[in-house]
Amino acid sequence: LCFRLRKLNWKRILIRHREDIPFDSTTEKMEEQRKFSIFEEKAFNVHGARGNHMDFGQLYQFLNARGCGDVFQMFFGVEGQ
Repeated sequence: LCFRLRKLNWKRILIRHREDIPFDSTTEKMEEQRKFSIFEEKAFNVHGARGNHMDFGQLYQFLNARGCGDVFQMFFGVEGQ
């Protein structure tokens, strides 16, 4: 048996960000703070020779529509458009 291990450095993303939002511990108030109702994978205009490139502009629009467009700059280091 032959195993090949690769270290994919580009997958390592270190980000520290914290938002403190005061609220009482009711479920209703907690639900108001949610940006997304479910956890799911999204793909935006996939292209490229291997189908592994996505339109980051659409990702930014998706995040911005949910009130969290500011995290785009934190993740990718560029301003979204």
